[in-house]
Amino acid sequence: MTCYLRLHELAVAVHPDVTGADWDVAHRRWLQADGVRGRDDAFEAMPVTLIELDDLPDTDLSPFAGVVLSGRSDQELLASRRDDIAAFLERGRVVVFSGRLTTDWLAGATPFERDGGDAAPPGSPELAEHPMFDGVSADDLGAGFLYRDGWHRPPEGAEILARRPDGTPGAYADRNASGGTVLVHGGTNLLANAVHDTSAARIVPQLLAWVGAQANRGAGAAL
Repeated sequence: MTCYLRLHELAVAVHPDVTGADWDVAHRRWLQADGVRGRDDAFEAMPVTLIELDDLPDTDLSPFAGVVLSGRSDQELLASRRDDIAAFLERGRVVVFSGRLTTDWLAGATPFERDGGDAAPPGSPELAEHPMFDGVSADDLGAGFLYRDGWHRPPEGAEILARRPDGTPGAYADRNASGGTVLVHGGTNLLANAVHDTSAARIVPQLLAWVGAQANRGAGAAL
């Protein structure tokens, strides 16, 4: 559990150029992080800007390639900024969400659907070939990478990135519902994988690189 890092209080804005960041330095800081101060110290070594979620309505997101949000974020606040988030996507940018969607604020996405019966069986996820998962072992991610109690139904044409052990989608990327890219992951914040001393930690720099690449190929304004 990484609740001590309080990632849900932040919108993590990804810089358009992630080259030059020293992931080894950042990873060492993540492994030592024992609270908010350690979290912020680790983020300082990464190509991101931290935005307090309460400050999001007054923040100009145009300089950024994308934003990473957690499921424990205030989704009522996010719903109140739905038009701003949609405009951000229409400029070709990227929104990454991990958690359970409960309100209508993210283009093309629908609320988390809880399984009608028993939870999905425990087991490692089935990973698609994707830059975010390059060199990542599904066994290192383990049964906790995707929620067992439900899933998000992907929009038509979405790219399935990971499946639960029962075969239902656990994470997807959608490029059809907006001018940008939406990544929905039914699990704990993807950035929290940085605290692991396994191949799972590779997800973090590779996710940021993917966000930058997606934004730079987007149809909106140039970064």
